[in-house]
Formats: sequence, structure tokens, C-alpha cells
Amino acid sequence: MIDRLVVSGCSFTQGSSGEPWAKHLNITSVTNLANGGAGNNYICRRTLNYLESYSGDPKKTLVIVMWSGTSRIDVSVSVEWYKHIRTTFGFGKTDGISNWIHTGSSGNVPVLESLCKTNDNQSLCVDSLQNFILLETYLRARGYSYLFTSYANYWSEGQEYCATTEVDPNIGYHCKNLSLYKNFDFSNWSFVNDKQDCFGEFALDDIRNRDDAHPSPDTHQRFAKEIVLPAIRKFQ
Repeated sequence: MIDRLVVSGCSFTQGSSGEPWAKHLNITSVTNLANGGAGNNYICRRTLNYLESYSGDPKKTLVIVMWSGTSRIDVSVSVEWYKHIRTTFGFGKTDGISNWIHTGSSGNVPVLESLCKTNDNQSLCVDSLQNFILLETYLRARGYSYLFTSYANYWSEGQEYCATTEVDPNIGYHCKNLSLYKNFDFSNWSFVNDKQDCFGEFALDDIRNRDDAHPSPDTHQRFAKEIVLPAIRKFQ
């Protein structure tokens, strides 16, 4: 019987109104590790670090991860560098164990612009796939029930960039000839439909009508009830 929920992701999981989709899943104890601007390296390590000190029973805990954009880069740095970037530019993330600088909400910072230029689209997609696999391997080894999804559909093999975000390289396109992708296990992934659409596509009309990059509280609730709740019934 699941009585605890741990969720992780970017702003699409954090929510901007205090009522993110995770609060509508009928699970009393909810820990939300999501952080606006987070990339997939951060999400993977942040979740793993938290669960290593977690005191709850894995058999009674469900972990849901809504992975972020493939275009975002998180770099692990020293405490000194983290403090420098935080003081100078006002961004960066830490969980008390690891420290990151990131491109998700950083603006035009020279050091990160340089880092971005060292990555091609295939490398970015491979990095995301490896983070997905790393966290899944950990969760399985520790005996957690888990469900993965992505914040937008970047799985198309037919076009270079995600049609919804227009900035995220499509994993399907850039990795379709790689064994890492051909052998990828989607059995614990949930999507809105068989096209592998996600929350971004589910909320697209709402986002456009609000002239905002994020779904409204009502859409968070609809997404929870119409998409996530049916997907997690097998764990309850």
C-alpha cells in the first residue's frame, strides 16, 4: 500500500501556484523535490541524494519523475564556484550534498554559454538517456515503485527539435541509430497518448491562452486526475 509520494522535476512539477499536480493524487505524504530551471542531471542526482537519506519504506513509497528538457545543462561544481555564481549572477542549485550551475534559468552567463558550445544535440540527448537509466537502475535496486514521464514530447524520430518547446533536441531523432536508445525500456513511463505527448502538450492551449510558459493550477489538477491517477492505480 503506497502511503508516501516523492516527485521530482522542473517547474512543470514544482508548480507556480502552490498547487502542483502531485497534490491531487490522493496520497497524504508528498515530498516535492522539483526545482524551476532544473535539467536532467540535477533531477537525477537530487532525487538519488534525497532517497539515500530517506527514512520511509521503499515498498510503501512511489517515486514519480517528470524529466526536464534535453537542452538544459547542469554542471556539478565546487562549493566555492557555487557561491561565486550564486553571488555574482543569482542562480545555482544545491541540496547540501552537491552543487550545480545550470542553464535552465541562468540567462546569458558567459561561463555557461561556453559550456553550451561544447555540446552537440546528440550529446545532450545521450546525457539525458543516461540520467534516466541511472536513476531507474537505482530505484529498482532499492525496491521503489516508480513512474517516469517527460515534461514535453521530445521522442519524435522524424524531426530534430521538440515541436512544443522548439528548443529541446528530440531524443528519438538524434539517438535513433544508437543502441542506448534502441534498447531503452519504456515500461515504467507514462504519456498522455500513444504519440508520447506529455504535460506540455496536454497543457498547450492553456499555456497559449495565458501567455505563460507554465500550466495553470486548473490544468495541473486536470493532468493529475485525467493522466497521472489512472497511471498510478497499479501501485495502489
